[in-house]
Amino acid sequence: MAKVKSKNKITKTATQIINPPTVDLISNKEALINGCCGILEYDTASAKINCGNMIIGFYGNQLSVQALSIEEIVVTGEIIKIEFSNC
Repeated sequence: MAKVKSKNKITKTATQIINPPTVDLISNKEALINGCCGILEYDTASAKINCGNMIIGFYGNQLSVQALSIEEIVVTGEIIKIEFSNC
């Protein structure tokens, strides 16, 4: 499956400065990310989520990404590794 990339600039909202992003995990099968700006890229093996001042990477098998709202994304599948990096 081809990777999907977004060329959106990384921006910070007032909410992200006051309330940093959070990640809620349900086992290694689901991650709910609150306080994000969007999906940078994803395929079935990896997903990179823009969280303003950081990028959160998810790596695993059969990953699926859904935007629940403007600032809320869910990653499902077998999550093997999560990586945090500064922009």
